Amino acid sequence: MPVPAMRCVVFFFKNHYLQRTAILPKPICVIIPFVGAHEITNQCLHCLATAKGDLRVVLVDNGSPEKEFESVRLTAESLLSRVEFVRFPKNLGFTFGVNAGLRRVPSGCDVVILNNDCFVSAGCLLSLQKTSYTHGLAITGPITTDGGAESVRKLAVREECGMSDEPPPDGFDRDPETLQRSVSAVETAPVSRNYIPMFCAFIPEVCFSRCGLLHRDEKYQSGLFADN
Repeated sequence: MPVPAMRCVVFFFKNHYLQRTAILPKPICVIIPFVGAHEITNQCLHCLATAKGDLRVVLVDNGSPEKEFESVRLTAESLLSRVEFVRFPKNLGFTFGVNAGLRRVPSGCDVVILNNDCFVSAGCLLSLQKTSYTHGLAITGPITTDGGAESVRKLAVREECGMSDEPPPDGFDRDPETLQRSVSAVETAPVSRNYIPMFCAFIPEVCFSRCGLLHRDEKYQSGLFADN
C-alpha cells in the first residue's frame, strides 16, 4: 500500500543521541530498494524529483523483470540529476538490498532509506534533516497519511504531536494546502519511539559513519519486520 510521507517529523529512535550540531546541511543520499512494481516506484521517483535539498539517489533492483527495470531506469534518468543503479538477478531481501545501496553512499552524505511505495512531499527530507541536526538524533522518520502505525489518522498520534483531536477530512492528503495546515504544528514536536519503521528513515552522516551497514540476518527476506 502506498505510504504518503508528510513533511514533518513525529518520531525518532530514543535510545541513541548525537551531539547537537549547527553545521551546514550535508547532501542526502537516498537508498531505494525495489523489485518489480515499476508504476509505484516511478510514482515514488516523481515525488522525489520535487523534494528540496541536495539529493543523490541509489536505486537497488532486487530481481525485477527487464521491462520493469527499464521503466524505472528511464523514469529516474529523466527526473533526477544524480542517480545510480545496483542490480541483482533475484530478490535477496530488504536488508541485503539496502546494504548494497549503502555501500554506494558518497563520503560526507547523510542517508535516507526509502521504501519504493513511500511518496515524500517537497519539504519532507529537509525537515527530517533539520530535526535530526537540531535535536542530535541518530534516526528520524516522518508521520504518514496512510493507515499505518505512525499515521496522522490515529488519534493517539495526533495527541502526541499536539494536533487537533478532530480526524483529518477525507482526501486531505491530496490537498497540499489542507495538508500544510494539518501538520504545521508538528515540526517542533518530535516524539520518541523504541524502534523506527524504516519506510523513510533519515540517518545523519555522523551516525552512518560510526554504525555502518544494517545487520544482515538472512532470515529477513521480504517483510518479516526486516525494515524495522
